[in-house]
Amino acid sequence: MTISCRALNLSNLCLIRYVRITLVPQTQHAASRVTMFYPGTLSGASFRNGPPPGGSSLDFQLNPMGLGDTTLSLAMDVVVEPGYTGPATFAYNVSVAFD
Repeated sequence: MTISCRALNLSNLCLIRYVRITLVPQTQHAASRVTMFYPGTLSGASFRNGPPPGGSSLDFQLNPMGLGDTTLSLAMDVVVEPGYTGPATFAYNVSVAFD
C-alpha cells in the first residue's frame, strides 16, 4: 500500500505528526477471508516502535513521514472454504490518520 502526503494543506502535518495505520479484515465474504496480516518492507518512513508482529488485525504508528510517498508491503494468511469454486475475494479495511 502507498500513502502519499503531497497536498499543501497537509504538508505541515506530514512533517511533524505520527501516522496511525489500522488494518481490519472484512467478514462479509464467508467463503474466503483474511486470517492474519504481516507487515513487510517499509520505505519512505519508519515504524515508531518497530514493526508490529503479525495479527488478525494490525494497528501501528509510523514516525512523521515528510513529503512524498511511503510504501508498505503486506502479506496475509487467507482461508478459502472447502469446496468453494470461483474467484476468491479477500476484503479488508485500511485507515490512516494523524496521531
